Amino acid sequence: MPTTVLESFASALRSRAAEPASGDETHRAAVLLADQRHCLETASPIASEPVWSDSPVERAADAALATRQTDRDDVHWASLTHPGSVVWPIVSELGPAIGSSGPRRLAAALTGYAAIAALAAALGPEHGAIYHSTATAGTVGAAAATAVLIDLPGDRWPHALGHALSVLGGSRGAMLEYSGTRCFHSAHAIRTGIASTLAAARGLDATTADLDRRQGALAGLDPDRLTAGDHRALVESSLRVFPTSGWNQTAYEAALEAANRVRGRIDAVIIRTPAAAPPAVAEAVAAAIVSADGHRSPADLPALIELQPDAGVTAVRIDAAERSAESTVDVPLDHPRRPAAVAQLAVLKWHQAPAEAAERIARLTAQLAGEEIA
Repeated sequence: MPTTVLESFASALRSRAAEPASGDETHRAAVLLADQRHCLETASPIASEPVWSDSPVERAADAALATRQTDRDDVHWASLTHPGSVVWPIVSELGPAIGSSGPRRLAAALTGYAAIAALAAALGPEHGAIYHSTATAGTVGAAAATAVLIDLPGDRWPHALGHALSVLGGSRGAMLEYSGTRCFHSAHAIRTGIASTLAAARGLDATTADLDRRQGALAGLDPDRLTAGDHRALVESSLRVFPTSGWNQTAYEAALEAANRVRGRIDAVIIRTPAAAPPAVAEAVAAAIVSADGHRSPADLPALIELQPDAGVTAVRIDAAERSAESTVDVPLDHPRRPAAVAQLAVLKWHQAPAEAAERIARLTAQLAGEEIA
């Protein structure tokens, strides 16, 4: 009987889970986990106490709700997804609850990232124009991460992923309205992905040919891109360093650099951006200028800002009475083409002393490598 696309995908993910983690994968996982914990520690509480229960599944879902609020969790730029918002809550809450070792948690993280990035890439940009890819691919990534944590038998992997594929969804309207539903999407992916794997573990067989039929939300899927997987997805994921929505990182950084060089009264601010830049880019630029000079009033800036889309890269020019300045940023800081040092992340995002941040990452690295008790 021919191998289905799902069986090939499951096999690729199982191979990813079985590969020993390299040193750079372990270190990068520790950096991403440190960032996820920072996002969680600085998030506004969703509620004073859990609504349903204090189970590890609900704690993981609550963590996703909290960390997604500010839209500063990590991003995998190639697939335009936020794998960490789904994977790390599962690894951090379910992993300790069932006694998973540090290396197994690391394998679960690497596999969850790979599943999300591979499925989102296979679904393509047309899917992302209708659906929220972190919700759709995230459900499958959650199932894969859970399968690694509980050491799901190999013959049950297609059933875990099949259950998740059968119910995936997530309207992109949550992104267009920038509503709290985008946070709920990650929480839903966690609950559903875990439930999918547990159902498979209990012997419930799944639909296994949805990836071959490619109907509904899976209509645009390219199976050739899916079966290869994206084994480097975790290492290639980026932190969002500056205090603004992820898609405005370059504009914020460019405005900050320009604002630090201008002198005197600001007469005009010109933002050149790619056509896909969201309207909130002007707010990000205003916030960066105020951050650079605390004496400026944010209320005065919007009337001075002119947005010029369709540029190849993001550039911000500030015309001022005494000295003007312009700055161009091609890709965000910590993009794979511009990796950030831990010291930069400590100062710019985590607001920690670099030595303190380095110590935390070293501790997390040791835990994930199994060199000390997590």
